[in-house]
Amino acid sequence: MGDFFQKAQDSAERLVRGSVRASGTALEWIDRRAAVYRLEGHIRGLVRQRRDLLMEIGKQVYALHKAGKVRNKDVLANCESIDQLGEQVEDLQAQIEAIRRPDRGLQVEVELDEDEPLTEEADEAAPGQEQPAEAADEQAVQEAPEPPVEPEATEQKDAQDTLAAPCEQGADQQQ
Repeated sequence: MGDFFQKAQDSAERLVRGSVRASGTALEWIDRRAAVYRLEGHIRGLVRQRRDLLMEIGKQVYALHKAGKVRNKDVLANCESIDQLGEQVEDLQAQIEAIRRPDRGLQVEVELDEDEPLTEEADEAAPGQEQPAEAADEQAVQEAPEPPVEPEATEQKDAQDTLAAPCEQGADQQQ
């Protein structure tokens, strides 16, 4: 039996030593990962600062381009590309504005003669001038003969008037 207890004790010691070794390895791994995350965060901060400086330099160079002081062909070509992109953006924004507000988007230029009145003062146009479409339509409606009245329509109208008369008389009496 002593042998059995000895083997159990040896197994327990190996298990404890392995656990300690494994936990030490796990702790080391966690420490290494934390150090890597810290360094990656620092790298991201440096990259952000670099990007901000490049943006500032770009703004300064573009301002020099606007002042006509850029002579480098490569830089000048890039600045001109920026100008073209800006023009395209402005054109697209104008199209958007025209879609949103159609009454402002379409502008029509009309040339008027100094002698020509802006409105028609008479029903008929002066000799040698054409009538506007609206005036011609109105005149055609006024000159059109009235359609013949059919007897059935007249009888229906009389019947409606007869039915409506007592209702109107009752309404007059109530007031």
